[in-house]
Amino acid sequence: MTEDKLASIAVFLTLATVLAVPAAANASLVTLGETGNTRASATNVDAYFDLATDANIFNSTTVPHASIHSTNDAINDVDWYSFTVTG
Repeated sequence: MTEDKLASIAVFLTLATVLAVPAAANASLVTLGETGNTRASATNVDAYFDLATDANIFNSTTVPHASIHSTNDAINDVDWYSFTVTG
Protein backbone atom coordinates (compact mmCIF):
# COMPACT_ATOMS: atom_id res chain seq x y z
CA MET A 1 0.00 0.00 0.00
CA THR A 2 1.11 3.54 -0.56
CA GLU A 3 1.79 5.92 2.32
CA ASP A 4 -1.29 7.98 1.33
CA LYS A 5 -3.56 4.94 1.53
CA LEU A 6 -2.10 3.96 4.89
CA ALA A 7 -2.65 7.50 6.20
CA SER A 8 -6.26 7.40 4.96
CA ILE A 9 -6.85 4.07 6.65
CA ALA A 10 -5.30 5.37 9.88
CA VAL A 11 -7.61 8.41 9.89
CA PHE A 12 -10.66 6.22 9.24
CA LEU A 13 -9.73 3.73 11.95
CA THR A 14 -8.98 6.52 14.39
CA LEU A 15 -12.38 8.10 13.78
CA ALA A 16 -14.11 4.74 14.05
CA THR A 17 -12.30 4.05 17.31
CA VAL A 18 -13.09 7.37 18.94
CA LEU A 19 -16.73 7.10 17.93
CA ALA A 20 -16.99 3.67 19.53
CA VAL A 21 -14.84 4.24 22.65
CA PRO A 22 -15.45 6.91 25.29
CA ALA A 23 -12.89 9.70 25.11
CA ALA A 24 -9.98 9.81 27.53
CA ALA A 25 -9.65 12.61 30.03
CA ASN A 26 -7.10 14.41 27.84
CA ALA A 27 -9.11 14.31 24.61
CA SER A 28 -11.25 17.21 23.53
CA LEU A 29 -14.78 15.83 23.27
CA VAL A 30 -17.22 17.33 20.80
CA THR A 31 -20.86 16.83 21.73
CA LEU A 32 -23.33 16.79 18.89
CA GLY A 33 -27.03 16.29 19.42
CA GLU A 34 -29.28 14.17 17.26
CA THR A 35 -27.89 14.74 13.78
CA GLY A 36 -27.17 13.25 10.34
CA ASN A 37 -29.93 10.67 10.09
CA THR A 38 -29.15 9.79 6.47
CA ARG A 39 -26.01 9.45 4.42
CA ALA A 40 -27.06 12.50 2.41
CA SER A 41 -27.36 14.59 5.60
CA ALA A 42 -24.17 13.31 7.27
CA THR A 43 -22.64 15.80 9.71
CA ASN A 44 -19.21 16.94 8.56
CA VAL A 45 -16.67 16.70 11.40
CA ASP A 46 -13.59 18.08 9.59
CA ALA A 47 -13.32 21.05 11.95
CA TYR A 48 -13.10 18.81 15.03
CA PHE A 49 -9.91 16.91 14.15
CA ASP A 50 -6.85 17.83 16.21
CA LEU A 51 -3.55 16.49 17.52
CA ALA A 52 -4.46 16.55 21.22
CA THR A 53 -2.69 14.03 23.44
CA ASP A 54 -4.88 11.00 24.10
CA ALA A 55 -3.54 7.82 25.70
CA ASN A 56 -6.26 5.78 23.94
CA ILE A 57 -5.11 6.79 20.43
CA PHE A 58 -1.85 5.51 18.98
CA ASN A 59 0.36 8.44 17.88
CA SER A 60 -2.32 10.91 18.93
CA THR A 61 0.04 13.88 18.58
CA THR A 62 0.85 13.02 14.95
CA VAL A 63 -2.37 11.38 13.70
CA PRO A 64 -5.35 13.76 13.45
CA HIS A 65 -8.32 12.46 15.42
CA ALA A 66 -11.72 13.56 16.66
CA SER A 67 -13.77 12.44 19.65
CA ILE A 68 -17.47 12.78 18.95
CA HIS A 69 -20.30 12.19 21.40
CA SER A 70 -23.81 12.07 20.04
CA THR A 71 -27.27 11.08 21.18
CA ASN A 72 -29.78 8.87 19.45
CA ASP A 73 -33.51 9.44 19.50
CA ALA A 74 -34.47 5.77 19.02
CA ILE A 75 -32.95 2.35 19.65
CA ASN A 76 -32.57 1.72 15.91
CA ASP A 77 -31.32 5.24 15.11
CA VAL A 78 -28.12 5.65 13.09
CA ASP A 79 -26.19 8.92 12.86
CA TRP A 80 -23.93 9.55 9.88
CA TYR A 81 -20.70 11.55 9.91
CA SER A 82 -18.45 12.67 7.06
CA PHE A 83 -14.85 13.85 6.93
CA THR A 84 -12.32 14.76 4.27
CA VAL A 85 -9.16 12.74 3.67
CA THR A 86 -6.35 14.26 1.64
CA GLY A 87 -3.45 12.36 0.17
